[in-house]
Amino acid sequence: MTPKSRVPIFRPKLPMTQELLPYLQRIDNSQSYTNHGELVCEFEELIARFLGLPPSCVVLVANATLAIEGAIQTSQNQSNSWIVPSWTFAATAHALRNSGCEFAFGDIAQDWRLDLGALKNDDYALLDVVPFGDCIDLNRYMHLSSKVVVDAAVSLPLAKHIGTKLSPDVALVFSLHATKPISSGEGGIFCSSDVDWVARVRSWTRFGFSSTRIASSSGTNAKMSEYSAAVGIASFRAWPENEKKWIELSLWAKQLSERMGLKVQPSLHDNNLSPYWIIWSESRSRIELICAAMAQEGIETRRWWESGCHRMPLFSKVPLLGDLSNTDYFANRSIALPYFIDLTKEEKLFIESAFVKS
Repeated sequence: MTPKSRVPIFRPKLPMTQELLPYLQRIDNSQSYTNHGELVCEFEELIARFLGLPPSCVVLVANATLAIEGAIQTSQNQSNSWIVPSWTFAATAHALRNSGCEFAFGDIAQDWRLDLGALKNDDYALLDVVPFGDCIDLNRYMHLSSKVVVDAAVSLPLAKHIGTKLSPDVALVFSLHATKPISSGEGGIFCSSDVDWVARVRSWTRFGFSSTRIASSSGTNAKMSEYSAAVGIASFRAWPENEKKWIELSLWAKQLSERMGLKVQPSLHDNNLSPYWIIWSESRSRIELICAAMAQEGIETRRWWESGCHRMPLFSKVPLLGDLSNTDYFANRSIALPYFIDLTKEEKLFIESAFVKS
């Protein structure tokens, strides 16, 4: 390794070729490559069983951004007005913008989630975000009378049997991107206990087709391919073993952060499994010193969500609900460090050494 690329911010690890061969052979035999083939159906059934839902309540989508977009466009939200936290990845805001609906940015609370208590009325639909692999809290939405879409991108491993508690007005979206613990390389999951909503999303992913090849509603091409499903099934089946590695890694990251007098994001602080390691400090200069020390040692750092979507030029004219002071505060005092399942002992030592120098 060169000094400037000693430790990358992330190194994805998907199932190896040998693990995929049985599924690739099935694709060869079936000569079915897309259009809701055999492996996609099998993967949907695996996910549905894990979530505690019937297969009719789960749709696999080409990626999570499209899954959110499809959820919004088929939600039958009466007001066509949405609220979303600015503290999220840009894809969440892109999905709203691409859907052509009105939306506003809200601030976060101390737990890095949208501050629902600061919202004055419920004359809107909610696109909530579960930050950095945290648990999904369905109790947050019990007082709302409007539709809710939850961008729970990284939280699939923590969602076992959550479907048994899922209200028909709440839909969940998970990401299967290569950076996620369970991955199809690229892909997304939409699920809801409202089978009609699920059917609308499924139709939306197929050009608005349902039982015929006649478009009866708006739609696009957002189907998952059989090849992506093959990777996803292999990744899902490897999860019990990979989970142990993530738990071991999270323990190391949390303990090291505490030794350095630093705080970590709520999901890691609460011992939830997260594929992110984000440190933060009330001292902005401390974070800046750490970034400089890491850069000096060739260790990559990143602000995964930058300064919030409201600071991005494309979304600069989106209305704000308040001054978003908490978003600004945490965005300016946090940074992500290298964190991936096959982080080596040598790479860990590089990181620990850089911390000492900061």
